[in-house]
Amino acid sequence: MTQTFNIQVYHGHLIMNCNGNEVLLDTGSPMTLGKGQTLEFMGRSVRCEESAMGYSFDTIKQQLGRDIDALLGMDTLGSLCMLVDCEAGEVVFSDEPMAPDNAVNFPLLVSPVGVMTEVDGKVVKLVVDSGAQLSYFDEQLLEGLEPTDVREDFYPGIGTFEVPVYDVMIDLDGIQLQAQCGAIPASVLMDISKINVGGVIGQDLFASHKVAFDFQQRNMYIFNN
Repeated sequence: MTQTFNIQVYHGHLIMNCNGNEVLLDTGSPMTLGKGQTLEFMGRSVRCEESAMGYSFDTIKQQLGRDIDALLGMDTLGSLCMLVDCEAGEVVFSDEPMAPDNAVNFPLLVSPVGVMTEVDGKVVKLVVDSGAQLSYFDEQLLEGLEPTDVREDFYPGIGTFEVPVYDVMIDLDGIQLQAQCGAIPASVLMDISKINVGGVIGQDLFASHKVAFDFQQRNMYIFNN
C-alpha cells in the first residue's frame, strides 16, 4: 500500500493532514501520541496514547503553539517507508521497501534514526529528527564559532528554553547542508548520549532536500537537488 498526504512546515515542524487530522511527523519520538483516540493510517488503526515517557500530548501541543490531533512516532513509522518532499508539500508512505537510484544512501546506524556524517572535518553520529525545528550539536563541535542568533525552542520533559544559534556547514557524503545549530542543553545531552550520538539534524535537512527513509531496510536517502 502507498498513500500520499499533504504536509506543511509550521515553525520548523512537519504537519501532515491525515484524513482531516493534523498530525506532527516526529522521527525523534519513539511513541505515537494523541488524545487517546485511534487514527486511521495506512490501512490500520493506530492507537494514540495521551502520555508517554513522562510527558503528555497536551504539553507538546502547548509547547508547539498549535492545535494538532496526533504525533506519529517511530512505533508507527518504524515499519514503513517515508518520503518527505517539502517543496512539493507532500509526504508519501509505503509498506514496500524503497530503493531510489537517484539519491545518496545513508545506513541508519542507531535508534531511533541515526547516521554518520562529517561536521567541520570531524566524523560524528547524528540523529535525524523530523520533529526538531533546529539542529543541535555537542558544544565541542561548535568551539570557535560565534552565534548568529538566539532562538526559543522546546524539548519534551524539559520545556521551553532559549539557545544561541550557530551557522554550521554539514557534509553529508558530499551533500553540503547549511544548518542552524544550537549547543545541546545538558539535560538533552544526557538523553542522547545514551545512544552514543553527537547531535541532531532537524528541519534544515527537510527544508533543503527531498528525504526518504526505508525503516524496514534501515536506510535513509537524500536527493541531491
